[in-house]
Amino acid sequence: MSKNILIKEGLTTKEEYAKTKDNRINNAYDDFVSDFCPFGSRDIRASLKLLDQYDIDKDLNDIIEDYCESVGLELKDKNDLDVCAIAYEHVLQEVRNEILNIIDFDIQNDCDFEVAGNYMCSSFDYREEDKESLINAIKEADEDKQKELFESDIIMEFFNDVDMDIKVKKLINKSNEVKKD
Repeated sequence: MSKNILIKEGLTTKEEYAKTKDNRINNAYDDFVSDFCPFGSRDIRASLKLLDQYDIDKDLNDIIEDYCESVGLELKDKNDLDVCAIAYEHVLQEVRNEILNIIDFDIQNDCDFEVAGNYMCSSFDYREEDKESLINAIKEADEDKQKELFESDIIMEFFNDVDMDIKVKKLINKSNEVKKD
């Protein structure tokens, strides 16, 4: 319904209508983009939010192209892609490489951190044993490597996302207590 009809019929006031302007524009934008974009605008927004959360400034288009190339898909097949899962895969690989470079532990081969792709509901997939294996690898690393690991924003963000932040904070506190003695 148009603004004038809504106001005339007493369904809203000019003030209430003005307050919902941003929501109406965002919804119209999402509807418009979804007609032209095979991924859906909300999936794109969720992917961009994840990349921003992890401070990854690589362009989403480049990430999708790299993914397609790595799995042998043509970009013309992009209707079959889960852009959120691809963003999660990219983050997981970044985290994996950083952990591997610091403590020589592979979170995908030494344990089974993976991505559960489900569009906007995509997430990291893991078991408690995977978290325990990673915690044990961190405990076995020397102090300098632990410190380097704990100072990495992307790794600490990952620990938060996989509910390891409390266990890691305990490790950090224990490490600090040992230094005081």
